Amino acid sequence: MSDESQGPGKGVFFDRVSSKVTILQSVTFEMIHDLLSASGSEVTYMLLPEGFPIAECSIDGVNFSAMLLQKDGSPVESVEQEGETIIFRLVLAAPEETPPATVLEASNQWNIEHISGRSFFEDGRLYYEFRIPLGGVTADYFEDHLFEWYDTMVDFIHFVVGHCGSTD
Repeated sequence: MSDESQGPGKGVFFDRVSSKVTILQSVTFEMIHDLLSASGSEVTYMLLPEGFPIAECSIDGVNFSAMLLQKDGSPVESVEQEGETIIFRLVLAAPEETPPATVLEASNQWNIEHISGRSFFEDGRLYYEFRIPLGGVTADYFEDHLFEWYDTMVDFIHFVVGHCGSTD
C-alpha cells in the first residue's frame, strides 16, 4: 500500500512504502533550490529563448545549471512543473592556447574513464552533464547523487585543467 503525500520539500511528491523508505517520484525547481541553497549554492531561474526554465547555480565559485525533464524527455515548461529527470550542466570555455583536438581528446578520455556523467566539446566550449533520473528512487539515492554531481564536477574541472590548462 502506498499513499501519495507531500514530502519534506514543497512540491515534491513521495510514495510512502514503509516508515523507513521514502520513494521519490518527481521534483520541482523549488526543491532543487532548497537543496542547493542549503548546501551554500546561490540559485536563480531564467527562461531560455526556447521557452523553458533552467536554474543557474553557483557554489564555491563554480557556475552550473540545472534543467528538469518531463517523463517524455522534454523540458518542463514552468518552474512549478514537476520533472522526473534532473540534468546538471557545467560549461567551460576551452583555453584559447589549447588546440581543439586536445580538448576533444580530453573530453573523450573523461568519458572512457568515468561512467558518471558525460563530457562533450562543441563550439569552443567543454560541457559536462550529469543526469539524475527519478520516478521511483529513494530520497537517499537522490541525495547521494546530488553529492556525486558536485564531486564529479570538481573532478572534471581538475581533469580538464590537467589536460588542457586553465579554463574560464
